[in-house]
Amino acid sequence: MRRRHNRHKPNNSIFNFDKTLYIEKELIDTVTLWMLRILLRAGGFKEFIDKNNYFDNDSVAYFLDLGSYVEKDTDSFTRQEVFNSLNEKLQKLEQQKKPSILPSFQTNLQNLSNLVGLDDTDLEILKFAVMGKSYKLFDTVIDYLGDDLTSKQAKDALALILDIDYHKINNALLPNATLVSSSLVTFQSNNWLRSDLSGKFELPSDTFIEFLFYSQESDITLALKDSIHKVSYGALSMKDYDYIKKDVTLLKQYLKKALKDKLKGVNVLLYGIPGTGKTELTKTIAKELKSELYEVSYIDEDDDAANLRERTKAYKNAQALLKNKNVILMYDEAEDIFDNYQSFFSYKKQDNKAWINHMLETNPIPTLWITNDIDSVDPAIVRRFDMTLEMKVPNKKKRIEIILHYANGMIDKKIIKKLAKNPYVSPAVIERAIKVAKYDKPEMFSKTVYRLIDKTLKAQRYTGLKKLKSPKKKPKDRLPNTYDPTIINVDTNLKRLAQGISKDENARLCFYGIPGTGKSAYGQYIAKKLGRKVIVKKGSDLLSMWVGGTEKNIAKAFDEAKKKKAVLIFDEVDSFLRDRTQTNANWEVTQVNEMLTQMESFEGVFIATTNLLDNLDKASLRRFDMKLEFKALQPQQAQKLLLSYAKVLDFDTKKTDIIKSFDVTNLTPGDFATVMRQHKFNPIDTLEEFVKRLKEEIKVKTDKNHTKKMGFLV
Repeated sequence: MRRRHNRHKPNNSIFNFDKTLYIEKELIDTVTLWMLRILLRAGGFKEFIDKNNYFDNDSVAYFLDLGSYVEKDTDSFTRQEVFNSLNEKLQKLEQQKKPSILPSFQTNLQNLSNLVGLDDTDLEILKFAVMGKSYKLFDTVIDYLGDDLTSKQAKDALALILDIDYHKINNALLPNATLVSSSLVTFQSNNWLRSDLSGKFELPSDTFIEFLFYSQESDITLALKDSIHKVSYGALSMKDYDYIKKDVTLLKQYLKKALKDKLKGVNVLLYGIPGTGKTELTKTIAKELKSELYEVSYIDEDDDAANLRERTKAYKNAQALLKNKNVILMYDEAEDIFDNYQSFFSYKKQDNKAWINHMLETNPIPTLWITNDIDSVDPAIVRRFDMTLEMKVPNKKKRIEIILHYANGMIDKKIIKKLAKNPYVSPAVIERAIKVAKYDKPEMFSKTVYRLIDKTLKAQRYTGLKKLKSPKKKPKDRLPNTYDPTIINVDTNLKRLAQGISKDENARLCFYGIPGTGKSAYGQYIAKKLGRKVIVKKGSDLLSMWVGGTEKNIAKAFDEAKKKKAVLIFDEVDSFLRDRTQTNANWEVTQVNEMLTQMESFEGVFIATTNLLDNLDKASLRRFDMKLEFKALQPQQAQKLLLSYAKVLDFDTKKTDIIKSFDVTNLTPGDFATVMRQHKFNPIDTLEEFVKRLKEEIKVKTDKNHTKKMGFLV
């Protein structure tokens, strides 16, 4: 009976089957040897030919010189005959000297070995992975080993196929081994796309495979041109960074020493808002040191955005292939690998901090990491860098110099002065505007540059050039003229407290009590006494809809207060400092943890205000130096405050009977402030009218709270 329904019948027959259509001539013996070991030693034979003598793939049978069996009736031979034929072929191949290999393939493998330090076992594994990914016919035979292989089973099979001791195979595929740590070969214990032996191995790219096979280039780094590439020097010089001269000079000297002595674990973090020249500085430093500059690409071989895994592999490749060169490596958009926060829709990017720490301690190539968002980098990671350099916006004088440099005499000086007024006109923005403006009419060049830069700034959500004005100065004193701490109803001498804080300037205070009692205002008073700025953050300023966003905002607020040496006030702190024993979500716990961490490390004056003390986390209460309750005004305080407002409004203060007869319950300074705001659009002409308005405020409050009505007894 002839076989008629084989799924993989080749177009050619036993008489004209051309093996070189499937495998390069120089590699046929090697592939054949590995195929036979898979079939005969690793158990693939039972998948290759079934009990009815049907071959799974006729092309494989023809390739292994079994064409005569394919042409026969299936009942005219036995499986044992096929097995014996293949076994005889295997023995002959194993008795021969080492199979030949494609010359270019051999040369490139050897160059790779010399660069990275691969041994014979590494090279054999790499050859197997490359050829398995390259030849469909070979991959078909590899698949006969079955799916769902464990790591141990995969290594056992590889040891049989390559005829190498299992322990050598296992050691070569350990995470810290040269072959794997360089990411030239990634051995995956789990691959959801493919779980067979070939699927266990991942290579850098198709370009890498093609280069190894056929390239005649001596520079092996070109094999990874899709993921790491050489960067040309920039147009700026060291003098363009005079405004941060000390830091830049130190950076240059440190990198010079690192390159000369081949120091390991050299990492520098450059951060700052977009356009401040972080990339240009890296190019300038490389030019000054006469070193090559390579960049880890953020696009893949298909010109799509490279994901974190691809960029991490590229970084490892670069460290392995370039370690013996005079090279500096640049990793832009570093927040993708060091991201400290997790958006609602994304996976956690930083699953292995131990690996990141190891990476920052052992890299052989000095690396400059660049980010626009320092807040996204975990503080525990930041401290691992040798240097952290903030790239700030240059001062106006330096901006003029930079613009002149890029303008090259083509931009009108008046336009240059206008451009320099805006701190966000970066070299990159100027350079691109000039590139486009060259295609406009020559007489319109300067105005076109101006217009293009203006539009770019607006698109970046900065203030445009045309609307740029000097910022209005905020009033130095936000407190009302009537403010007097003795009027605040607290069981503490507030003037003496402010004096004590001014001597130490390090305090954590919690002000609690009903709304309007003057909690935030007293915080402003403390700042005034210290001669410091004040930063007030409400719950709405800090709470974020994104997971991790609130923690990020809290950290930024403390960092801002630290930089400005300001008194930091958090209003409505109960909205993100809830009792952790009453929370239901992990993100609520992390908010509290972040808050407590920042409070402990903050060296300044921090004030938290709340109307709901009982809702606060108990651990947070222990971290406050003082907890002060702000209560409704006592009658004498209300009378004193009423007199102050009467003077401000120029009322007849001789009517002392009205003021002296004030008997107040549940009245706060906030009620007075509310009435004063009403006065702006609904003028108050008499002291009696002022008192009437206060009564109305009390009535609204008490009605709203469904409590017994209370007010003034005049």
